[in-house]
Amino acid sequence: MRAARYATFILIATAGVLGVAGREACGQTASPWGVSSSASGYGDHAEWLPKAAAAGVRTVRLFPEWGALEPKKGEFQWQSADTLVGAASANRIELEAVLMGGARWAGGKPHAFPMANLADWSDFVAAAAGRYRGKVRR
Repeated sequence: MRAARYATFILIATAGVLGVAGREACGQTASPWGVSSSASGYGDHAEWLPKAAAAGVRTVRLFPEWGALEPKKGEFQWQSADTLVGAASANRIELEAVLMGGARWAGGKPHAFPMANLADWSDFVAAAAGRYRGKVRR
């Protein structure tokens, strides 16, 4: 796990260095760099988002999955998403929240589309979009 995090940081740092050099050569000030990752791979967003920002990353495509945010029908646990959104904001990183995954209680399989229970999926999407409106990029 530590080796994977280190390798990811090296990749982010390399992208950041290349991005800074390329921006300076073109006279640009905005970073074109972003990363996409599984939310489950990084439990401590407060640790790795500052490193990503320092490396030039300005966009992260990442969000906890449905089953983690709504482990029981109608019982939302937003802590992990709130932490991610707060850490991204604190580091001036735009968040592209991809809503995905399944909830065991709703039937179907994790990472499966279309959702087995479209009505419950729609309720989750509405709740997440309402909670984070204006705080995520897409």
